[in-house]
Amino acid sequence: MSHIAFMCELLKSSLLPGQILYYCMERLLNSTPNKPPAEEDVEAVCLILSRVGKTLDSAENEQRMDAQIGHMTALAALASTPPTIKTMIRSTIQLRANNWRQHRHQHSHSHHKQKTATREKKKTE
Repeated sequence: MSHIAFMCELLKSSLLPGQILYYCMERLLNSTPNKPPAEEDVEAVCLILSRVGKTLDSAENEQRMDAQIGHMTALAALASTPPTIKTMIRSTIQLRANNWRQHRHQHSHSHHKQKTATREKKKTE
């Protein structure tokens, strides 16, 4: 997944065009009725969208983004899709519905976990 994170950082720095990431997502989600995409491929798409979805979701790419989200929605509806992947997909879809902003609760929870970890580290020193 580190290569996906690196590509997202390149996009943020304007060193990689968004079309490349759309191509990657399309390839990662490419499946047939008998062969759904691999779990790690779906996870990679969710990672891309969570990191740079707002940048990719522009007026000129609305149809491409709609297609990606539609494909992910269909995957989440399949009985064969593992629950963890379904949750990841639903979280990504919800992120888009919230204009690519994390829920306040999610942010405060992760912030609280960081504070707690920092306090515990200081106690052990």
